[in-house]
Amino acid sequence: MCRCKGLILLETYSTLQGTELLQRLPKFLNIVREVTGDPRYSMFNLSLKECWANNKNFCKSLAGPG
Repeated sequence: MCRCKGLILLETYSTLQGTELLQRLPKFLNIVREVTGDPRYSMFNLSLKECWANNKNFCKSLAGPG
């Protein structure tokens, strides 16, 4: 499954936002992007073995219906 190759996710819980949060994280971390709310990075979608293209199980919304 090449979509997860080399992928490392850091999950943090904080009341800090944006640059204030980034300034508090260790300098050795190479943060490429913020993926909060991006369904491509949900644990459910990452766990799918099948290809995402035309996959009826791929969850397009983290908010759910309605």
